[in-house]
Amino acid sequence: MERESPVRLFQNYLKSQGFNVTKVRCQITETLFSAPEHMTVADLWARLRNERNISMSTIYRTLDLLVEGGLIRKIDLGDAFAHYEPVLGQTRHEHLICTRCSKIVEFALPDIEERFFETAEHYGFLHQRHELKIFGLCPDCQKSSISQEVP
Repeated sequence: MERESPVRLFQNYLKSQGFNVTKVRCQITETLFSAPEHMTVADLWARLRNERNISMSTIYRTLDLLVEGGLIRKIDLGDAFAHYEPVLGQTRHEHLICTRCSKIVEFALPDIEERFFETAEHYGFLHQRHELKIFGLCPDCQKSSISQEVP
């Protein structure tokens, strides 16, 4: 059985919630799901502004709907901007973030994720979501730091 496209799933979600399905909303969804990296509102606007007369507020509202529909997640990667990434069809993963060059490495450790669930259960919490982000220096930035220290 073929899996439905993110755009089709979003269209179904919009209809089920009584929202209009528009070309702009579909194009935002398609752009976000085809991007190889985490996207910000500014990234999306930069990619779409020449193709359509699109406002930042339309992008914000569409992203909120995509999050509510469970197709993407909003993540904080330690800078001033919210980033968005697809969750549909993706394995659960966490992030290593370089504090110098902003490089992002995604990793999955199922045993750690299981510990999150066990910890929540131990304390009587109903687990809803979790994020693990490790901030530090990537190998390239570590090398450049060492080379700058050598006189």
